[in-house]
Amino acid sequence: MNAHNTPVRNLIESIHCLRLRPISKALVVAESLDLLTTASGLLLFPQIAEANPMLVTMGGWLPLLVSKFLATLFVVFVFERITKWSVLVWVVPSIATLPVIWNIFCILAEALVYSLP
Repeated sequence: MNAHNTPVRNLIESIHCLRLRPISKALVVAESLDLLTTASGLLLFPQIAEANPMLVTMGGWLPLLVSKFLATLFVVFVFERITKWSVLVWVVPSIATLPVIWNIFCILAEALVYSLP
């Protein structure tokens, strides 16, 4: 695979090409990174369990992913329709990055535990 054609790079370029406001792009990036880090953590360390209680409530991964996609789409639609926002609206994508930070922490902790003798 070409170093300039990685899936993450393609995702970032696709998001960059969207004609969205910066706040909408930030939310899409945060949600995409959440899905990416969740999937990679579960693939690398199958003993890790998904902490989201919606997984059980929704009935599996597919309904959860569809609901996350629809919720993100709705919020992006709202962000794009309203012309004036307070700077406090940046709290939304900021909060959306918290699961990414948690996922990275869990992946690093598991990697550290399994690297110990």
